[in-house]
Formats: sequence, C-alpha cells, structure tokens
Amino acid sequence: MGTREYDEEGIIDGESWNSISSRGWDDAGWWTPGTYRVEILINGVKFAEGWFTINDERSSGSQLVTANLDLESLRFFESGKLATGERQYSTSFPQRTTCFVNFEITMRNRLHRQKSEMRAKTCNLKFDFFKPDGGLMWGNQRGFCIVFDKDRHVYAEGCGWREPGWWTPGTYRVVILIDEVKFTEGSFTITGSKGRSNSNGG
Repeated sequence: MGTREYDEEGIIDGESWNSISSRGWDDAGWWTPGTYRVEILINGVKFAEGWFTINDERSSGSQLVTANLDLESLRFFESGKLATGERQYSTSFPQRTTCFVNFEITMRNRLHRQKSEMRAKTCNLKFDFFKPDGGLMWGNQRGFCIVFDKDRHVYAEGCGWREPGWWTPGTYRVVILIDEVKFTEGSFTITGSKGRSNSNGG
C-alpha cells in the first residue's frame, strides 16, 4: 500500500488554465467513508472549494432503500392464527376476544416509473412489539423484496395467542426497521379488565 499523488496542468487556447490534482492510494479500500472538502488557493488567496463523498458500502444499500420509500400507512387489525378474510382496522382491541394483533405497513416507492439500474433489492424488515411496561414482547425479521418499478409495497405480520384472553390490557408499541434503519413506529391498545395474562406472544 502507498499513497499516490497526480498532478497535471496546461493552457487551453492561450486563455484558460486547466489543472488536475488528485490524492489517494495504490489499492482500493483505504478511504474513510464521509464527506471531504477540497480548498483551492492561488497565491495564498482562497479561489474555490468543493466537496465529494466516499460511501460506506455496508450502509449505502439501506440508505438507498429507505431514502426512496415513503410511509403511506401503518394500521393494525385483529385475526386468528392466519390473517384471512376482510381486515377490520383499529388501534383498540378488547382483551376478552383478541387473539392475534397484526400490523399492516404500506410503503410508497419514489422510484416508481423512473429509470433505475437497480430493478429490485431484498432488504431486512425487522419489527419489535413492546409491552405496556416498555419491555420487549416479541420481535422478528424477514427478507423483503423491494421492486423498484412497483408503486406500493404492503407487508403484514403480528403476534398473539391461538385463544383470546391472554393479552394484558395497556398500550403496546411496534417499531419497524428496514436494514437496521428505523422506518416508522405505531401503537395499539388492549382494553378490558386484567384477567389471565402471559408476558410472551407467539
């Protein structure tokens, strides 16, 4: 490994002066990700400045996905073990009849109908359910394919019990991340008197 410097200058048409200067390394991978500033002085007097950015490949993919998705809605609905049939959306569910509480997230794609070299990307969709006392109730993550020529993407999942009556009354919070970047969060409430309860859903 070694640093490399490159300089070139010349006169164009006897009027314009062109100078090229660069700094770097013989091998790739040595730049620290971030934004760099270049300042140009002539005879000690500042003449111009500019910026360029070195991207971190570990995070550029997630930044691309989240930067081009807008939240359209985050809604909740109750279901049995399988979320079938017409969904009745609410943020309040009675403890004595509720089995599973599901979230449904709808995302709008800004790249819809725009030319893009990337047709699709599988991202990591992570979601955590937090209990009324703030402790983690349940969390999971899935691979989710974002197709960039689709206008909307919808995803739904939830947690609970096969039989009703096990939810502890109170307000629950759901946090959703895409490739470890927080995308949105929402809450729902289980109403009713405290009866039998279990701290974990499945």
